[in-house]
Amino acid sequence: MIVTSQPAGAILHAASVDDTLRKKTSLVIDVGYFTVDYLMCQGLRPYYSRSGSVEGGMSSYYDRLGVAVVEHMAMEGLGKKSGVDHFLLEKALTEGVRLDDGSMKYTLLLGNAALDISSCVVKSKIKLTGYLDRIMTGLGSNSLDMITSIILAGGGGAFLKQELKEKLVTSHELIELSQGQFAIAQGYAALGVVSANKRLGVVA
Repeated sequence: MIVTSQPAGAILHAASVDDTLRKKTSLVIDVGYFTVDYLMCQGLRPYYSRSGSVEGGMSSYYDRLGVAVVEHMAMEGLGKKSGVDHFLLEKALTEGVRLDDGSMKYTLLLGNAALDISSCVVKSKIKLTGYLDRIMTGLGSNSLDMITSIILAGGGGAFLKQELKEKLVTSHELIELSQGQFAIAQGYAALGVVSANKRLGVVA
């Protein structure tokens, strides 16, 4: 049995797509529903002392965004709500539209009503920034100087992209994995095949 951290699956998958990552120092950020896990690697070798997990994830972010949306609706005279379903918020964020001025417009569909929640998204991004601050603290001093590539994985990875660009990626390569929510599983699947072949004496 092989025991390893969850983001390790993402670096395995990323390296299978871009072989140059095997020679680089990378930071994998896996944005899940309840936690944001991060793993620093030299090639495929983890630095566990500079890796960890931040509680909250997209669930906590959606809670924060939902509060902002409820407050916005009350101010606009659109009635009172106790909260907003996370699935509807995720759909609104995923289907955001970039405007001519470069800004993003996010529309929340509630029944037949369409509500512009762009200002709520801006107000709530402090939650995502907080996750990044805690990751930087966990990595320790000088870690960013060692890292050349930052890899985004997990279902919420895309939502951290802009925050990373503003806060971190001035001198780092930012890699957003295609279908990031499946990247970890794909990496583990490949590892399983390799491990099984070794046990069977199969040469790939």
